[in-house]
Formats: sequence, C-alpha cells, structure tokens
Amino acid sequence: MSQLLSSNNIPKLGSLNVPPFLPTPPLPNFISEWAAIIPLVVHLATYRQSYQSIGEISLSGRVSLGPFPKLGVLAGLADLLKLGPEYLDRASTSGPSPFMVWDVLWGSTFPCANGAASTMIARYVLNHAKSTTRKMPESPTKTNMTTITTHEPATQSQPGSSIVDHFRRYQTLHVIHFERTAPKASRWNIVQAFKASKIYVGVTFVGFLGLAAVLCLLGLYGTSAVLLVSAISQLSLAYVNIRRPPGYLESNETSEGYMLTATHSNAMTWYLYMGDRGVIDTLLNKTMLFVRNDKQEQLCATWLRLAHGVQLLSMTFVAAQKGWDGVGLLVLVGIEWMIRWNTREQKLAGRWLRREGISAKVRSYEFTGRTVLLGAVQALSNSRITTWMDGIIVPHPRRDAWLGCLAKLSSGSHHGVESSWNEKDARFIIRSAALSAEAAAMIRQELEAEDEYDRNV
Repeated sequence: MSQLLSSNNIPKLGSLNVPPFLPTPPLPNFISEWAAIIPLVVHLATYRQSYQSIGEISLSGRVSLGPFPKLGVLAGLADLLKLGPEYLDRASTSGPSPFMVWDVLWGSTFPCANGAASTMIARYVLNHAKSTTRKMPESPTKTNMTTITTHEPATQSQPGSSIVDHFRRYQTLHVIHFERTAPKASRWNIVQAFKASKIYVGVTFVGFLGLAAVLCLLGLYGTSAVLLVSAISQLSLAYVNIRRPPGYLESNETSEGYMLTATHSNAMTWYLYMGDRGVIDTLLNKTMLFVRNDKQEQLCATWLRLAHGVQLLSMTFVAAQKGWDGVGLLVLVGIEWMIRWNTREQKLAGRWLRREGISAKVRSYEFTGRTVLLGAVQALSNSRITTWMDGIIVPHPRRDAWLGCLAKLSSGSHHGVESSWNEKDARFIIRSAALSAEAAAMIRQELEAEDEYDRNV
C-alpha cells in the first residue's frame, strides 16, 4: 500500500510502483510520460468514423478489426448490429460533405446511399486516370443556328438575365464510365477468404490471448486489457451475418445509367456516373450491406458496447499508469496504423472493382459555367426528361428556350429563338446550347474512341 501512495515512483514501474512478475529494463521518465499521452490523443474516432467504417465494410463485404481499433469504433459497430438499416441510412450520409444524386434519365433527386464507398471508388479511378483535365471551348466553334432577327424593339431583360462576358465560374466534370468484365482472381482474394475463415479467427484469438498473458506478466495491464477486448470482439464478429442484399449489382432496367453527383446544387466539381446501371444503382441508390437482426447479432452488439467501455477504461488507466504500459499501447497504435495502411481506401476500392469484375474509366473536363455543363450532360444522355435539373436551374422561360435549342442542335436540326427575347438573352440561349451540344459530341466521341481502342488491344 505504501508503494501505491509513494511519490518517488520508478518510471519503468509506472504510477502503481509495483514490480511486475517478469523484470523489465529501465525507462527514461520523459518517455514514460510522453508515450502514455499519445494514444489517448491520436487514437480517437472522429465524427466521420461511422461514415468511413460503413464505406470500408461495403467494399470489403466483411467487418475486420485490428489489435487496437480506435476508441469509438466498437460502439459504432454495436449500433450497426443493433439498428441495422436505420444506422446505415444515418452513417452513409453523415460524412463531411454528403453527396446529392440527380438521375438524368428518370428525373429524380436523392442523397447518395453509399457516400463513402462511392467516394472511394471515384478517388481511386481519378488517381489512376491516364488523361488530364481537358478544357472545353469558351465560345462555340460552329453553330448551325439561324441568325437572330428581332421584329420588335428589344424587350426588358428578364430578372437575373444579364451576362457579363468576362466572368467565368469554371466547373469540372468527371465522367466515370462503368462496364462489366470478368472478375479477376488475385492473391489478395485468397488471403481475404482465409482471414474470414474460422481457422484464422481461432488462431488469432489464441495468439492474442497468449500475447495478453505475457504483457500482463510484464506489468502492461492496460495494454493486455486492450488486446483481450480486441480478441473477444474479433471472435464475436466472426459469427455475425453480414451479406450482400438481393439484387446486388443488378438492375431492373435495361438502359444505361446516367447519374450526376455533387456535394450540393451550387458545387464546382461534378461526377457523372454512366454505363452499367446495375453498378451505378448499387453505388449511389441501393444499400450494399444486409445485416440480420438475429439473437447472435444482438448478443454481439451488447458485447461490443461493453467492450467500448472496457477499452475506454484501459486507455485512461494507461494514461495514468504510464511506464512500460504506455509504451506498449503506443506500439499497438503503430501496429494498428500499419494494418490500416494496408487496407486503406485506395486499395479497398481497387480490390472491389477487380473482385466484382467492373471496369471503370474516367475523363475530366473543365467547362466555362454550370449551364453549359448541365446541358452537356442532358445532351449526352439523349433523355427528354429535364425535371432532374429543377433544383439546380429553376424552371424559367429562358431555360425552356435553351433546352429547346439544345434538343434541336443535338438532333442535327437548325433552330433559332423567338423574337420576343432581347439580344443578350438570345445570345445567351444560343451560345449555351451550342457549347453544350458540342461538348456532349466531344465527350461521346472520346468515349467511343476509347472503347474501340480497348476492343482492338
């Protein structure tokens, strides 16, 4: 008792000042104090941890834990097992910038159902893109439009219709094209299958127990408690049934998908997902996970909630105990980070594409403005539905005139504008429609040329 209350503690023994069963080497006091604080500062789950975790589980198809998950991860997994679809709905849209989706072919608008997973896929494809961003022309190279003649004096411009020729709010469009290919086998798939087996889980559990016992003999009580919690959590999660839902990567529609995404309707960066509708629907509109709500899932959720409390007590104990216990927990943080680096989002996205047999190609374009970009998307889809853009460009007679010009140009017809428009409005309508039609033709030509090249290779 006198050792516990003594202020003349030896750094290697920590605040308890109790010698361990097995001897440990000396430890500088500075290292003892410093190492004990770091895990409690850097190894905490952020507000977007649930968003990130759902994205990783969606791509890998399983829940995996390292030797030392961040504080808060176990509580999030407990909520996933307990709440199921409700938790998925919240977590998938709780990221730092939730994406909105505009279905160009059907006219609907909705939040992205798999924000983290789709973002990981988009980043992976962009990082592996072979082409650079192409700048679209700022003025039409050709316009087969009739010359505008007004039979009446110029009318007063519509509210908000003034055009400043020198102002540009450049917009970037990333066109991601998805196709189905044959799934590619890899050594990583074999490794993942083995890690999901009960044999691997059992061996890992026994190994963690043995290591926790050794650490306890060395006086690393908090570190051994963290390892024990992780071992039991991994074992319990091995019996949780997380599956792909019915209709995964499938679609009831035979047409291709055209879905535009951005963080909000006034964004400057846009993503157009086009191609195989089953893939696009799964990434943006459907859930990628199905969690059963059976008794074993509820028992596992209860344990994970308890494990979160034990982990919190263990980490705060180590911060107070210091000594080699703090160093041991800091080493666990380093090991956990190394494991997370090997399963970081870029690798998960690439493995998901190869495993599911999906080819994704991207081309990026810079437009002079949002109207031209949206018009190019509309013309590229060959859709007559325009209600999808109502929340971006509100319905207005000038918008109707612009879309009418765009439809005529896309079909190869010549079309002018009504004489009721003043010169500035008419010039805006013709210029925007011509730029959109030419941009859509350019994008379509590049995609077709790339497909032809791939077929000949």
